[in-house]
Amino acid sequence: MSHKFCWIVVICAISIINVNCYDTKYDNVNLDEIFKSTRLLNNYINCLKNMGPCTPDAKELKELLPDALESECAHCTEKQKVGAERVINFVVDNRPDDFKILESMYDPAGEYRRKYLRDHPNFHDQGAPLTAADATENPPSSNGGDEAPTEESQQNQGQSEDGDDRRR
Repeated sequence: MSHKFCWIVVICAISIINVNCYDTKYDNVNLDEIFKSTRLLNNYINCLKNMGPCTPDAKELKELLPDALESECAHCTEKQKVGAERVINFVVDNRPDDFKILESMYDPAGEYRRKYLRDHPNFHDQGAPLTAADATENPPSSNGGDEAPTEESQQNQGQSEDGDDRRR
């Protein structure tokens, strides 16, 4: 009898955990296939930008996106978290103009940008202001701030990419 009770408790616990997560039916979507297909990618992005029709999948994504951003993907499965990060990085790197439009729609104050893109290499290239908190957590790279220039940086200053001296 106690063996059956243990199984019932385990099943109930799993059910409770899954109730708080988004539907797992999209956990195994082949993101690489979408990234490689301009047509598929455009369909998703245009739906999110309110510039085109939405497939049922894209419509569900569009409906869940604000909650996922606000809750830091608290209701996402582990696969959904990994997928979300891949999608964000892909759009930032490969579709920066679309990212700017989506960001203006879904994150006009830049609140989620700071959370999700803090460690992304193109984070500051997108024009977001660096806050005091960002400066302490992500100090400038060597000689990127107020430090005295190194001998190497002084020598390289004034040289073009091909090494020609342009300081004349």
